[in-house]
Amino acid sequence: MVFSPSGTGIKCVPENISMYLTPISLAYWFMDDGGRTGSGIHLNTNAFSLSDVERLCHILNDKFNLKCTIHSRNRIYI
Repeated sequence: MVFSPSGTGIKCVPENISMYLTPISLAYWFMDDGGRTGSGIHLNTNAFSLSDVERLCHILNDKFNLKCTIHSRNRIYI
């Protein structure tokens, strides 16, 4: 993840993120910035734009067959 060149403080998801998302990187992401919520888990993606979070959800579904939704504050719920 990189910061937006516009200096807004919003992080940007690189276009080629899917080639870097592996089961191990997903586990690290969860351990570092995720948590349990009810019967699922969430990944904190608060600092990303809604379009980036939607793209991440799509990639997680395509690559790992995870059913993702976007909850409050742009968090991914699996």
